[in-house]
Amino acid sequence: MLKQVDEAVADGFSQAWVCSLLGVSDDRVHRWRQRLRATGTLIDKAPGGSPAHGLLGWGDPGDLGPGRAVG
Repeated sequence: MLKQVDEAVADGFSQAWVCSLLGVSDDRVHRWRQRLRATGTLIDKAPGGSPAHGLLGWGDPGDLGPGRAVG
């Protein structure tokens, strides 16, 4: 979509008008441009990290213990 906006602006249309026509906010297009300059891509990074709520290293996650049957 950013390419379409760029092409229309190069053809003389205002970015605000093109954005309204495409149904995307002008602010979002500015954020996309900023992200593209900063990272070189608009593709999201893969999720990662180590969540604090992750499973602990002990026990079987399928074992809920005595008296804790599911269902």
